[in-house]
Amino acid sequence: MATETTLLNYIEFLKNELTNYKYIISVFLDLSKASDVIDHKILEMKLVYYGFRVKFLEFLMSFIKDRKYFVHINGFDSDTKSVNIGVPQGSTLGSVLFLIYINDMTYR
Repeated sequence: MATETTLLNYIEFLKNELTNYKYIISVFLDLSKASDVIDHKILEMKLVYYGFRVKFLEFLMSFIKDRKYFVHINGFDSDTKSVNIGVPQGSTLGSVLFLIYINDMTYR
């Protein structure tokens, strides 16, 4: 429901601006799988830039690097696979790391 409400509000905003002969520029981004493609080396460099301490960085990078997963369906387990890119989804930490990663997106 929140997406629909946001779109309706935006359409109303567009109508008002166009009625007043104003120019409109819109940018829409699909970030649905964005946390899957975060490069760990780039993330680590950004964390250093923002002043995170070495011990914390070592702990954090050990948490997100070389993660392993498998799929369990109907009593059967798949082979274990390694993940060497991205951050864990569905966690507060993953969201914060993603925001840090994209924070400089608009800089030149």
